[in-house]
Amino acid sequence: MTVEAKDCSIVWDCRGQKQCWNDCKNKYGGEGQCDISTAPGVPSQCFCAYKC
Repeated sequence: MTVEAKDCSIVWDCRGQKQCWNDCKNKYGGEGQCDISTAPGVPSQCFCAYKC
């Protein structure tokens, strides 16, 4: 029986593209990226995708 990792994601306020990438990699072993466009007054979000 083979068990495969699921794709998971988590989101938090983005504090810069490099910080987002580093936090995601260090905390979850995944790949993080800040969103490019947001509505006015809405903070940019870091989307972290990782295997769980």
